[in-house]
Amino acid sequence: MDDSLEKLQIGEPDYSKIIACMTQSNGITIMEYVVAKRTFIRWDGGGASMVRTFSMEDYFTYIHPDDIPIAKKLGEIMDEGKLSYYSCEYRYKFPGATSYSWQYNDIYAYKTDADHHVLSYLGVCRRNNKWHHAIDEMIMLRKKAEEANHAKNKFIEDMSHQIRTPLNSIIGFATLLCSEEFNQAQKDNIRNIIATNSDTMLQMFDDIFNMSILEEGNMVLHMKKENLEDLVKKAIQNFKIYENHNLKVYAAEMEKLLIVTDRVRLTDILKCLLSNAVKFTKEGHISVGYSLKYDGVEIFVDDTGCGIHDEDKDRIFGRFEKADDFSVGTGLGLAICKQLSTLMGGHISVVSQWGKGSTFLVWLPLNGI
Repeated sequence: MDDSLEKLQIGEPDYSKIIACMTQSNGITIMEYVVAKRTFIRWDGGGASMVRTFSMEDYFTYIHPDDIPIAKKLGEIMDEGKLSYYSCEYRYKFPGATSYSWQYNDIYAYKTDADHHVLSYLGVCRRNNKWHHAIDEMIMLRKKAEEANHAKNKFIEDMSHQIRTPLNSIIGFATLLCSEEFNQAQKDNIRNIIATNSDTMLQMFDDIFNMSILEEGNMVLHMKKENLEDLVKKAIQNFKIYENHNLKVYAAEMEKLLIVTDRVRLTDILKCLLSNAVKFTKEGHISVGYSLKYDGVEIFVDDTGCGIHDEDKDRIFGRFEKADDFSVGTGLGLAICKQLSTLMGGHISVVSQWGKGSTFLVWLPLNGI
């Protein structure tokens, strides 16, 4: 025999203590049901002493309302005293608890009479919350996977259409440039159409690239002190070409303001919001500006376009979501704006009324300036 074993103080095993350790560590409750009295006895963890008793009627008050039929079936089986084994599962609220726990019950014939009728059943009741939480998580993950797959398929289908639209314009109008039928002014107009559609395609690819970086968590910000007035005015300058006698595109009156930000990413946000404003505004105005608010700066892009329905105001900030399914674009722009705003310590929101226009608001901290 091993010398170390000889040194141990070995006595009679304490089975009650052994059982208590097993039941406590595994969330097991030991119950006895006395058929003649229709009474439950709850034993302590080791099955050595009685903790409390309660009737069948009291028992039903602890069962989740939706699971009462399961509990009643169990009660009927025990009252008949014929089956030697049965199992079931339901939600049970222990005395003093604030929520229900999933409980898996195995009942065994414990005491019987000379005619083999069961006088009492022994119930081994195990809490089963972890298993159900795992099942719920699997269901949620499956749902997310299905949603992601649906979004991917919708995105591929949409992108094939969205890319084809500007590409056909580029190819078609590029062919017209070779024709001698157009004068110089008409050719300049054709070149502008080609440039606009090229920018549209480039923006699509930029959106896809930026979203992939953001989703992977690999977006690195280069935060530096910037003149916000200059940044806003330069961003809006590229959209002045959309002005006409019905539409005015301008920067609101602003004072010089220094802000610590990523110039490229903030410009990306402004370009996206201005692009959307141009897309949905045929007349009136599109204006950009900012003001100090809540220890930060609130940048606004305001338009008199078609506006957004109330039920779409939250949805449009999701991936692949568009207020108008027929509009050109990937449906990623506002989702990127939201993530970039959050990454820079701020947030984005929209105030809009259908038929009267929209105002997108980007709040950013001043970061100590």
